[in-house]
Amino acid sequence: MAAQVYDLAVIGGGITGCCVARDAAGRGLSVFLCEQGDLGGAGSSATTSLVDGGFRHRDRFALGALREGLRERERLLEAAPHIVRPLRFVLPFRKTVAQKTLLRAGFIAHDRLAGRRLLPPTRLLDGHDPAIEGILQDDIAGGVEYSDCRVDVSRLVILTAKDARTRGASINPRLRCVIAERDGSVWRLSLESSVGDERFVVTARTLVNATGPWTAAVLNHVVDAGRSTRIRMVKSTQIVLPKLFEHDRAYAFRTSDRRMIFAMPYAGDYTLVGSADEDFHGDPEDVAADIAESAYLTTTLSGYLRQPVYEDQIVWSRAGVRAVRADERSGARGADRDGAIEADGGEGRALLISVYGGRVAMSRRLAERVVDRIASGRPAGKTWTTGAALPGGAFEIDGLPSLERALRAAYPFIGERLARRLAGSYGTLAQSIVSGARMMDDLGRVFGANLTEAEAGYLVREEWARTTEDILWRRSKLGMFFSHAETEALEGWLVEQGLGGPGTKTIHTW
Repeated sequence: MAAQVYDLAVIGGGITGCCVARDAAGRGLSVFLCEQGDLGGAGSSATTSLVDGGFRHRDRFALGALREGLRERERLLEAAPHIVRPLRFVLPFRKTVAQKTLLRAGFIAHDRLAGRRLLPPTRLLDGHDPAIEGILQDDIAGGVEYSDCRVDVSRLVILTAKDARTRGASINPRLRCVIAERDGSVWRLSLESSVGDERFVVTARTLVNATGPWTAAVLNHVVDAGRSTRIRMVKSTQIVLPKLFEHDRAYAFRTSDRRMIFAMPYAGDYTLVGSADEDFHGDPEDVAADIAESAYLTTTLSGYLRQPVYEDQIVWSRAGVRAVRADERSGARGADRDGAIEADGGEGRALLISVYGGRVAMSRRLAERVVDRIASGRPAGKTWTTGAALPGGAFEIDGLPSLERALRAAYPFIGERLARRLAGSYGTLAQSIVSGARMMDDLGRVFGANLTEAEAGYLVREEWARTTEDILWRRSKLGMFFSHAETEALEGWLVEQGLGGPGTKTIHTW
């Protein structure tokens, strides 16, 4: 029997690659996706978690891009209200009339461009607002409070991949593309397991390079495209500190070099601060937060907060690298965050598309543009992702509290905190984790921080989790609450399942 020829193969399982796979599969195209590590395990997971409807475009007066970003932000909120949450930001201003006037004018335009509004409008704060008085320094006269959204990007990647799989895509994490060769009108991909010795060959009519910071390396060493592309790598660093303020709003602080630093409530007892963006010239595999970038963030905070912040308060830090196409004269701050698409092939030569850059808010639209190119001249369905819910997200944007109450009513033994976390992570799919249980013991072992064996099993079966890092730091965000002993117990359980340890056999889905 002849091997299947896929309509497209996607290399890279971050948010862009998974969005491309989902869109294409939903149009009836056959899709194969491979990712050398965990889905969303590289640049996609190392972000501030801001949806970012285009705040930076407001400063650059790129009104068309700002309008599109704001619309995409609302679409994402409607598609996944369990993992996308509205968040109010306070942008402080000093005691100057000019600064206040400029900020007010800018945000009035921002609100008008938003059009149909799911989020509250901008408002001015005086110096007596609880988010300013007693928290920020005395020379802060007030602030502008505006709306954005935060998203669990790791979960967004997983839910996008789940939807792609449901629509027929073959999703394969921990599978590396070693070489991709053009053979006339098709691509032949040589693949090998990242954790074992399995090897495979897959054939596809179109190849999509969605490898983020590895985009240039894939073009030069895997595809041997024989062409250069203007790619800049930007490193983003975030730090986590003990809770810096008691209210539920976030801050946007303008730095001395005109960047923006955000400080947001995180995991109940913490504050997430970032990003420090710098050009990067190394191996993305080796990226890590360093002292200078962490100090930059704490120094910026100390320039606004009444109580200084020091590096020794940092609980946890992370860094990631993204690929962007930027103006030659600009550095990390000038990077184009709306994405780039570069195509090579056609007219009898198998098509290669490289897609990179872009912010979370634009990932759906960026993927739609990619698939539009692939589907041109082929029998494929129409665009469909606008307004389509992601798994677990088929409820109203303000319906999460009702979902939590329903979960507690059906399973009162799980308690308020676990019900809130399950509803906020899995939405309507939370029922499938606790279904059939009549008491807490029915959910199996509790490894720590209310992570049950039932939930861990669900993550392994349904969400491609294979390691403690997958479960604790990407799927659940419980890693900071786990002791070393609890982490080892979870690792032992994974090994019992044939996962987790070195030499683990990859489970393939095609």
